[in-house]
Amino acid sequence: MSKFIQGFVSIYAVLWFLTAVYGWLWGSKSDHSFAYNLGRAFFWPDIWFNTDIVGQFVLGIIILFIVFKSIAR
Repeated sequence: MSKFIQGFVSIYAVLWFLTAVYGWLWGSKSDHSFAYNLGRAFFWPDIWFNTDIVGQFVLGIIILFIVFKSIAR
């Protein structure tokens, strides 16, 4: 994997974990377990950008970017 992809995945993983911790401790789903919030936080752009269209758009761009970057190798 290139350093760019490794950096991108690392940043995504850190934001994923921080969103899970926030959701578990202070979020609207704090009554659920950490595992629930960890699974939910995988789609953190959809949580951060609360509007349906913007969050799904950002998540779609991230997924397409990862797919095209891995294919272009």
